[in-house]
Amino acid sequence: MAKPTVYINFNMLPEGKTWKIGKTYRISMTIRQKSMDENGAYFEILDAASLSKEDKKNRYYLTEGGYQNV
Repeated sequence: MAKPTVYINFNMLPEGKTWKIGKTYRISMTIRQKSMDENGAYFEILDAASLSKEDKKNRYYLTEGGYQNV
């Protein structure tokens, strides 16, 4: 079974511009379930943020009040 893939625009996750293809990165995502069937579900990505130490100074999270630097 193929692993799911997702496209994240650099406007949402700007750190991705400096990342290397094939390397593994940890991110935090805020998602909303859009639909489901017996095998899985589709989700809308509302926000994404890098959890890498070197990206910490650039972390922003989406809250109900807007974006927050953490």
